[in-house]
Amino acid sequence: MLASGGTPVQAPSVDGLRNLAPDLGVVLSAPLRENQPRATFPSGHSPQRFFEAAALSGDALQMMGINGPYVLANGGASTRKNLASLAEAWPLIHSSKPDLTLLLSGPEHPQRTSLFVGLANVRMVGRVDSDLVPGLMASASAVVVPSLYEGFGLTALEGMAVGTPVVAANTSSMPEVVGNGGTLVGSGPDEIAEGILYAVSGDSAVESVVHQGRARAKEFTWERSLAARADVWRKVSTLVG
Repeated sequence: MLASGGTPVQAPSVDGLRNLAPDLGVVLSAPLRENQPRATFPSGHSPQRFFEAAALSGDALQMMGINGPYVLANGGASTRKNLASLAEAWPLIHSSKPDLTLLLSGPEHPQRTSLFVGLANVRMVGRVDSDLVPGLMASASAVVVPSLYEGFGLTALEGMAVGTPVVAANTSSMPEVVGNGGTLVGSGPDEIAEGILYAVSGDSAVESVVHQGRARAKEFTWERSLAARADVWRKVSTLVG
């Protein structure tokens, strides 16, 4: 997408492009419309690490204090991550699935601790070694991304790549990334709870969505992202050359 005056603007998602332009003090040359070509470049991920990820062994999980099925929320704890709604949703989930654990991984943060301390079947494991993250996702019953805002949504993409059901808030860039490859829900506690309970229900429709998610994740590699960038800059060079 070109800003007024012909300035190229790059972003990892259409939503990111909408938010980026005002910060840069530029005006887009035309409003963004569905199915319109635009210079947005979906971020990539390391396909081998996630597509070929194997579930962690029982011993490795026990070392983290994990016994039995769990839902994984991996990442930061800033307000935009919407952990407050997840904390409100968890008692609803626990009452229906008392054997399910909520596993929170990410850098230690007082907000995360204050929200989840004392809740039943919640385990906070801090920052996990990056080599273990694919296996941790592959072992999960579901990956949840309840964020109010994500510039791209890499955690959801990684969950789709490993073949784990993904529940993501229907906000910002998440619909672009998840598409039909996960369960998109409202960002409130009731909607998050409903989405997680559906994802871990064993419904055959969930397995179909997981397969779609794996296929969709293959579209988001660094090679494709870089090729798209190179193609746009070649076109720009012909315009200004």
